[in-house]
Amino acid sequence: MIGNKYHYDLSEFECFEELKERVIIDWGKARNWVQWLNTNNDKNVIEITPGYDYLFPGYDNVSLTLSELKNIIIDKEYLTWKQMLSSINAIYIISDRKTGKLYVGSSYNRNSSDNKEGLWGRWKEYANTNGHGKNVVLKKLLDDDPNYARDNFVWSILKVLSINISEKAAIDIEQRVKNILGKEACALNKN
Repeated sequence: MIGNKYHYDLSEFECFEELKERVIIDWGKARNWVQWLNTNNDKNVIEITPGYDYLFPGYDNVSLTLSELKNIIIDKEYLTWKQMLSSINAIYIISDRKTGKLYVGSSYNRNSSDNKEGLWGRWKEYANTNGHGKNVVLKKLLDDDPNYARDNFVWSILKVLSINISEKAAIDIEQRVKNILGKEACALNKN
C-alpha cells in the first residue's frame, strides 16, 4: 500500500505473448479493477479472439514484411495461412519500399513429384533465405546489406493462379505482367 491506495507491481509473462489483447474474460458485475482469483471466484474465458497472424485477410489484402513472412511460414506455420497459400499458385510482387522498385515472380509446381505447396512453398524459400529466394538481383542487395529485405521488402499477391498451372503458363503470365508494368518498375527482375 502507498498511503491508503493499493499499488501493484505487474509484469507480463512471455509464455502468454500469443494471447496478449485477445482474451475476453467475464469479470462479473464488479466494477473494481482489482478482483481476487480463487476457486470461489473463478472467471470464465468467454472468447480468445483470432490474432492477426491467425487471420488470413484474403488474397487481395496480403501484404507482408519479411518478419511477418517468417513468423507466418517458419516460426508459427499458421494452418489457415498454409491452407490458403498452398491451395494456389500466383503472380506475386516484392516491393522495395526504399526505392519503389519491384520484383515480379510466379509460383508453379516445379515438377510432377512436387508436393504442390503452391505459393506457400515459393514464399517459404524467401523466408528461409532471408528474403532473396535464390533470385540473383535480390541476393546481390542482401550481400551488400544483410538486413535489406527485412527493412525494405513487402510481399503481395497480384494474381491468383490455379494450383495445377504449368510452369510455361505461369511464366507467360508473369512476363505479361512485367511487360505491362515496364522494365523500369520491375528493376529487381533480371529478365
